[in-house]
Amino acid sequence: MIQLVRPSEERKEQAIKFRQEFFEHGESVINGSELFDKTEDYIEWCRSIDANTKEETVNPNWVITDTFFAIDD
Repeated sequence: MIQLVRPSEERKEQAIKFRQEFFEHGESVINGSELFDKTEDYIEWCRSIDANTKEETVNPNWVITDTFFAIDD
Protein backbone atom coordinates (compact mmCIF):
# COMPACT_ATOMS: atom_id res chain seq x y z
CA MET A 1 0.00 0.00 0.00
CA ILE A 2 1.28 3.46 -0.88
CA GLN A 3 1.60 5.85 2.04
CA LEU A 4 2.44 9.54 2.13
CA VAL A 5 5.17 10.19 4.70
CA ARG A 6 6.95 13.36 5.67
CA PRO A 7 10.70 13.42 5.05
CA SER A 8 12.59 12.48 8.19
CA GLU A 9 16.07 11.61 9.36
CA GLU A 10 15.06 7.93 9.31
CA ARG A 11 14.37 8.17 5.56
CA LYS A 12 17.63 9.97 4.72
CA GLU A 13 19.31 7.08 2.89
CA GLN A 14 16.22 6.36 0.78
CA ALA A 15 15.77 10.05 0.00
CA ILE A 16 19.37 10.49 -1.12
CA LYS A 17 19.03 7.44 -3.42
CA PHE A 18 15.77 8.87 -4.81
CA ARG A 19 17.49 12.19 -5.52
CA GLN A 20 20.49 10.49 -7.11
CA GLU A 21 18.25 8.54 -9.51
CA PHE A 22 17.01 11.83 -10.95
CA PHE A 23 20.58 13.02 -11.55
CA GLU A 24 21.68 9.67 -13.02
CA HIS A 25 18.88 9.95 -15.59
CA GLY A 26 19.90 13.42 -16.71
CA GLU A 27 17.44 15.41 -14.63
CA SER A 28 18.81 18.49 -12.93
CA VAL A 29 15.53 19.65 -11.37
CA ILE A 30 13.11 17.78 -9.10
CA ASN A 31 9.93 19.80 -9.52
CA GLY A 32 7.86 20.26 -6.39
CA SER A 33 10.67 19.17 -4.08
CA GLU A 34 11.25 22.45 -2.21
CA LEU A 35 14.78 22.65 -3.65
CA PHE A 36 15.76 19.09 -2.69
CA ASP A 37 17.71 18.97 -5.95
CA LYS A 38 19.74 22.01 -4.85
CA THR A 39 20.56 21.07 -1.26
CA GLU A 40 23.63 19.24 -0.05
CA ASP A 41 22.44 18.88 3.55
CA TYR A 42 19.43 16.57 3.88
CA ILE A 43 18.81 17.36 7.56
CA GLU A 44 18.84 21.10 6.90
CA TRP A 45 16.41 20.52 4.00
CA CYS A 46 14.08 18.66 6.40
CA ARG A 47 14.22 21.63 8.78
CA SER A 48 13.43 24.01 5.93
CA ILE A 49 10.41 22.05 4.72
CA ASP A 50 9.15 21.83 8.29
CA ALA A 51 9.50 25.60 8.65
CA ASN A 52 7.56 26.08 5.41
CA THR A 53 4.46 24.48 6.94
CA LYS A 54 3.87 27.47 9.24
CA GLU A 55 3.02 31.07 8.41
CA GLU A 56 5.39 32.32 11.12
CA THR A 57 8.42 30.49 9.72
CA VAL A 58 7.80 30.02 5.99
CA ASN A 59 10.71 31.17 3.78
CA PRO A 60 10.30 34.79 2.64
CA ASN A 61 8.44 35.11 -0.68
CA TRP A 62 7.13 31.52 -0.43
CA VAL A 63 3.66 30.23 0.28
CA ILE A 64 2.93 27.74 3.05
CA THR A 65 3.71 24.26 1.74
CA ASP A 66 4.15 20.69 2.83
CA THR A 67 6.19 17.92 1.26
CA PHE A 68 5.69 14.17 1.35
CA PHE A 69 7.32 11.08 -0.09
CA ALA A 70 5.04 8.41 -1.56
CA ILE A 71 6.32 5.15 -0.07
CA ASP A 72 5.19 1.71 -1.25
CA ASP A 73 6.01 -0.61 1.65
